[in-house]
Amino acid sequence: MSVSIRTLRSAAITTAALATATTLTLGPAGTAAADAAPTANAAPIAVDLPVPPGTDWSETTGVNDKGVIVGYADHYGADFRKTPLRWNADLGLTTLPLLPGDRNGQAVGVNDDGTVIGYSGDRPVRRSPAGTVSALPLLPGDTVGYVYGISASGTAIGYSWGNEQSRGVEWRPDGTVVALAPLAGDTEAHALSINSSGTMAGYSSDPNPDGTESKHAVIWGPDGTPTDLSAASGYNTTVAIQVNDSGAVIGSGQDGNEPGPGPLHSLLWAPDGSVRELGTGGGPRLINSAGVMVGEYYGDSTVTTQASRWSADGTRTPLAPPVSNVGAINDSGVVVGHVSESSDGDRRWAKRWNTDGTTTDLTVPNGVEAHAAAKFINRAGLIAGYRITNLGPGSWRHAAVVWKP
Repeated sequence: MSVSIRTLRSAAITTAALATATTLTLGPAGTAAADAAPTANAAPIAVDLPVPPGTDWSETTGVNDKGVIVGYADHYGADFRKTPLRWNADLGLTTLPLLPGDRNGQAVGVNDDGTVIGYSGDRPVRRSPAGTVSALPLLPGDTVGYVYGISASGTAIGYSWGNEQSRGVEWRPDGTVVALAPLAGDTEAHALSINSSGTMAGYSSDPNPDGTESKHAVIWGPDGTPTDLSAASGYNTTVAIQVNDSGAVIGSGQDGNEPGPGPLHSLLWAPDGSVRELGTGGGPRLINSAGVMVGEYYGDSTVTTQASRWSADGTRTPLAPPVSNVGAINDSGVVVGHVSESSDGDRRWAKRWNTDGTTTDLTVPNGVEAHAAAKFINRAGLIAGYRITNLGPGSWRHAAVVWKP
């Protein structure tokens, strides 16, 4: 299948936002974290995260249950560079190392023992809790790779690219790279999520000459054995987006090949393999260990999204009016995200949706004039995200921020 590197990397980042592993590890986007909620619904304390001198832009990309946050800082101008960062539980800043010869890098996730995944230059890397950086090898003959998930035991997932083909891979804790096995009759496989025990979810596919693709939802056991989820769904094309620590899987299905006509149906696979329809017009993209799901509902609209929660029986409950988006859910069911002024998302306000149905406004340093979004929440209720402050006409500051319970 011929797909551009940019397309795959963008898909990987989007997937991380849509299907962050339930091990609290993924970055560009949302994390289903572990189990205790804040004991009160009072607004957490907002703190700007420290950054290296000369930083023009900073961002958070993950948080673990021990309060370690990862992200990056951009330095603009002729000396542009991207610097991977780690903030310890006391919010102390560590600049993470790069491989020799590289000037840019990023951290995209962290597991509970403090192992950080990301990249150095264009190379996927793993950084030990002590900070040592090592390259994650690619499959023979490949030249580009990306990593976007890590389990509690240190197994990472991503892809390896070469000869106009991408191949989903897992990197074992010892660094060994293994190509994911597609289903019989398929030629490609990609994992989009990995849970704490190392079970992976994604799809197996067989590209067609006309450019369409028949995808089949799959889970791989920790030993790499694939199991077909698609047959029970009744749809020709299915994708598994995320697997939680209980073995439940969320994803989607549609008639025909992808891309193709017809609506996208949100699906929930129970651990026993049975399938529940969750409807069309948007659906969940994160699921916690209790089976509570969150995502966006857009109905007949193509631009207006509404942050929503789905219970294990498939019932949808709106969390906020449109336009709103979910960032993460923890295992207690506390949800974070943001509400926007309009569908273009220019003005947004960070929110926490509590389990009792109340909403907490997440204010930021310098007051409510700064716009913000909450992206991650861990078991203790520590929330990470960003704020954007208007510094004057045409001047904005994008800064990593944390809300401490």
